[in-house]
Amino acid sequence: MAKSDRKGLRKKAADWWAGKRDSHLAILSTIFAACCVLLVAALAQFLFLQDVEGFADYTGPAWVILVIASLIAIFIGPEFFHYVAQRGILMEALKMDSRSEISKVRAEVESAARLLGSGAEERLNKHFSSLGLKKMRR
Repeated sequence: MAKSDRKGLRKKAADWWAGKRDSHLAILSTIFAACCVLLVAALAQFLFLQDVEGFADYTGPAWVILVIASLIAIFIGPEFFHYVAQRGILMEALKMDSRSEISKVRAEVESAARLLGSGAEERLNKHFSSLGLKKMRR
């Protein structure tokens, strides 16, 4: 029974994540930035604040924060950087004014826009129509 509960929980989490498709980059950015801030705070505790009166009791929690934030950053980091790279591809394509240049990278740009959500797809379709190209394929 516990195994089916985990599948149900995993399915609910996957459904929630799929429903937030337009916000994936923002969610990943927020979590990754928070982990980086927590890592810096924990390191500051170890390097500078351990011997300061009033902060000595925070060394234990700093270890816990360091471990948890590191694990989260390790698992979320690659996906975050993938989304950032896809956003970069999209932004470069939106700067292109040549139909031939866009045609060369069209498949890659459309894939990036699909990954980033409906807002990115709309921006790309506007750019395509301004250049006289067909809209994205579904």
